[in-house]
Amino acid sequence: MSYLFPKEVAQINILSKRWNQLRITFPVFDFDETYFLTEDESDPITSVVEENRLALRLKEFMEFVDTSLLRFCDLKFCMHKFRLFISVLYVEELVPYIDKWIRLAAEKEVKELDLDILIESDTMDTPYTLPQTIFSARSVITLRLVNCKLENISDTIRSNSLRKLLLDEVFINEDMVQKLSSECPLLEEMSFTECWGLKRLCVFKALKLKIMSVSLYRIESIRIESVEIVLLNLQELCLRFGTVRTPRVFNIVGCLQLKKLFFGGVSLMDQQFHYFISSFPLLEDLILEYCHFLERITISSNQLKKFGLSSCLSMEALDLDTPNLLSFTYKDSPIPTSRINALCPWQVKFDTDFTFDTQSCLKLREFLGVSNQIKDLKIDATPTVVCV
Repeated sequence: MSYLFPKEVAQINILSKRWNQLRITFPVFDFDETYFLTEDESDPITSVVEENRLALRLKEFMEFVDTSLLRFCDLKFCMHKFRLFISVLYVEELVPYIDKWIRLAAEKEVKELDLDILIESDTMDTPYTLPQTIFSARSVITLRLVNCKLENISDTIRSNSLRKLLLDEVFINEDMVQKLSSECPLLEEMSFTECWGLKRLCVFKALKLKIMSVSLYRIESIRIESVEIVLLNLQELCLRFGTVRTPRVFNIVGCLQLKKLFFGGVSLMDQQFHYFISSFPLLEDLILEYCHFLERITISSNQLKKFGLSSCLSMEALDLDTPNLLSFTYKDSPIPTSRINALCPWQVKFDTDFTFDTQSCLKLREFLGVSNQIKDLKIDATPTVVCV
């Protein structure tokens, strides 16, 4: 049953009473209002008639969710997963229902909780505020929140089983980040995607955190002033920002176990970049995108296995002494002077707005001549001369 879409499950329920009895006891609940809409109804609302019809569909959907959960709660089973996607014009009308559904899932010791409450509005002024009961759900292992608001709480967070926290377009402030990271003792993965309300992001008490991602590049109004991540056991870190909204202050040098690092839109000068890289002796994967202030990169490492550089528009020189490198990718950046000690295959792509002149062709030939393992080469430009 877990391999079927909820709509398919509902269709089979009509045909089989036995199947319907099994569905009632199935501990995975995936409630998505789009399963209740036709293709026409999923289009933007253009009339009062359409709005009324969608309101009726929403009512039917809410009754279905309510009935399904109450029926399951009468049984002596634990819930494995509860997922809810619902879009509303006025969230206030649904708050009592959503709060109740979360409470019921928590009481049935749900392990995976996934909430996406989409407000059909152009502003972020009235998101759904999560109830305090969500922080006393001791059984939750994975918590994914989209389009919600996390308010400060005075009580201790009791999410003792929480290992993965994924936040997307969630309002959260610095104090709540500190509380979550310090009071969830098993937390291993934390992700912030287009989250707002943060001026400074500081994480240093999550002792078991291994994977962390911060992506703030889609929504222009979201800005963050500083990022400080000091986690001794962190192994993977992704920092992705819009090039005009990158934080002015960075501190990540305390992540001594770091193995994978992604920098996107990070305004680092050469000296600061090399200072960071030298702080990660176990680094195996390094990906750089839209780092427009980098000009000269020098890396000497026996640990590095994957290196990728893309759309770094000021790049001039690349010096890699990485004999154990397994993957090298260079895309959409100026042709650099290079000295590269790496026997792995190369993937190279140049997508330029200008036509190659003689000097560019000579630089390209010199750059490609460093390797005899060019696996993939793509040049999107109109040459003015023929290079041999």
